[in-house]
Amino acid sequence: MCIQVYLKRFTASNINIAFHSTVFAKRTLLAEFTTIRDLVGSGVNKGLKNAINKGYADGPRIYSAGKSIVTSSVNADPTYGIEISLTGNP
Repeated sequence: MCIQVYLKRFTASNINIAFHSTVFAKRTLLAEFTTIRDLVGSGVNKGLKNAINKGYADGPRIYSAGKSIVTSSVNADPTYGIEISLTGNP
């Protein structure tokens, strides 16, 4: 993994992540995926889903399962085992 990509976990704000999510949503739609499912769910994902539903952003239909109850450091853990205070995000 490129070091810049790894460092984004610690430097990207939730606002930047939300902004970039609209770009990825449009790319997904242009790749002809009209519906996707989100098995983890977070505030950014819910915001993107609402923006697409209201016509503010282009993207596929999103079905979200919401947050999962899991042990830490597994796929559904949004921190990926990283101490959240190190990321600079509350």
